[in-house]
Amino acid sequence: MRSTRLAKKLGATALILTALLALSVHAVGQQSEPNNQPDPKRTAEVEQAIRDFYKAFFQGNKEALDAFYIDEGFSYQPGVKLQSGKSSKAEMNYNMDLAKNNGPYSYELSEITILMIGNDVAVANYRGDAKSLKDQKDQEHFQITDTLVRRNGRWQVLAEHASPIEPPAERIIAGLPTEWARSTAPSANNYVITVDTSTKHDGNASASIKFDCGNDQGSWTSLLQGIAADDYRGKRVRLSGWLRTADMTQAGLWMRVDNDLRMLAFDNMQDRPIKGTTDWKMYSVVLDVPTEATKISFGTNVIGKGQVWSDDFKLEIVDDSVASTNQTKLIEALAGQPAPSRSIKEANKHPVNMGFENGVVH
Repeated sequence: MRSTRLAKKLGATALILTALLALSVHAVGQQSEPNNQPDPKRTAEVEQAIRDFYKAFFQGNKEALDAFYIDEGFSYQPGVKLQSGKSSKAEMNYNMDLAKNNGPYSYELSEITILMIGNDVAVANYRGDAKSLKDQKDQEHFQITDTLVRRNGRWQVLAEHASPIEPPAERIIAGLPTEWARSTAPSANNYVITVDTSTKHDGNASASIKFDCGNDQGSWTSLLQGIAADDYRGKRVRLSGWLRTADMTQAGLWMRVDNDLRMLAFDNMQDRPIKGTTDWKMYSVVLDVPTEATKISFGTNVIGKGQVWSDDFKLEIVDDSVASTNQTKLIEALAGQPAPSRSIKEANKHPVNMGFENGVVH
């Protein structure tokens, strides 16, 4: 199987796409007249060309594969050296042989969106999923963006960007404090979250989050609890808690307020992070809970390496003399993300196990 061709929405790669598109239009030199509208049939042609390519790949048709990539083009995947179109063909041929030897595989293309630039240039973004029919664990998921050009009546790839889609981490795992969960970001698997009875601020235990393995660049996770917002609507609430850190890249408390559609308020101490090694200290975040709110989520957030201990959390209603720490810009940036808390039907009305004394999930 090829581990650089199958795919998730690029979002942060918009700049790359713009560069690829500009390069493709310039390199082909076949731009349509600016006042001409693209022929709707061209979109269908592009999609069919992509589907035919993957069909050829999984059937072992090397001739069709070679015709799909332009030699002077290139491909890119995060963490992998930029490849020429010619190199991409060679690698695809190698992986085609692997697929034949390890197959059979089923594959599916979905979430296909195509932007036409005139009638001779297109940008296609889509997801690809391949699964071995022999081994359920052998599967790959990628998000791909292709810049295609039309030459001699054939659609070919001039530039390609592929990003692997990592499986989400399990939210509830053995060893977590009871009534708490962890984020489902793939990098959550790089951390160990446990109840620690040897290091604590007060009582018998604290919650520990420790970087354990993998690449710390871009890694993050959070310990979280979600509750119903019913008793807090129209009020200002403060989450406070004691944190201690050891060689921590970045840590902090976080709290988020949502309704059923979007985020309403958020703070993760990004503008005042805890770094390095620190002794126990109380921190807080303060948010307003609008009347349309349905959920409040909160906990500890970490980025990168190190270890953080959390203890003696408290969620309380405060008056307006306590300043809000709401992060407006972060709200705008994260507005499209779903709420991290459990569904409203499952959520507790009030916080529980805030001192991490109630044992662990088994």
